Amino acid sequence: MILNGLIESVEVQRSPVGGPIQSLETDLKITDVKEVQGNLEATFFYEVKYGQDIGFVRMAGRLLVSAPNKAAQDDVLAAWSKDKSTPLGFSQEVVNAAYNLCTINSVLATRIVNLSPPFPPMSIDLTKGLANAQKGAAPARPATPSTTKRKR
Repeated sequence: MILNGLIESVEVQRSPVGGPIQSLETDLKITDVKEVQGNLEATFFYEVKYGQDIGFVRMAGRLLVSAPNKAAQDDVLAAWSKDKSTPLGFSQEVVNAAYNLCTINSVLATRIVNLSPPFPPMSIDLTKGLANAQKGAAPARPATPSTTKRKR
């Protein structure tokens, strides 16, 4: 279980050339795993490269992870010390938590240099309804100005 996450460094750059963004290349690596105060600390590096050398986002940080038991924690540490790998369950938990942490924070960082956030914007078809469209239910009535306003 993830106990805490911290981004320690952020670097964002946009090329003066600019142009339309046609591709994104995302990379996230676990760079270190060690025991800290009875838990596991996983250090990570996150990078998004915008195609055609338009720009990049780089973040480094760490996650504090509680293993389900001492044996599981020892397995993670043994695998890391042996060949810099971790058991699949641990890797999946760390990579997902780090990816979510970095992606959410990259929204703010990319705005500073006028880059689009590193994920595709969501498109909603109001003629199909929001919740019902995913469940396969009948479409909701088309949106009107009164159904799209937020209550205050």
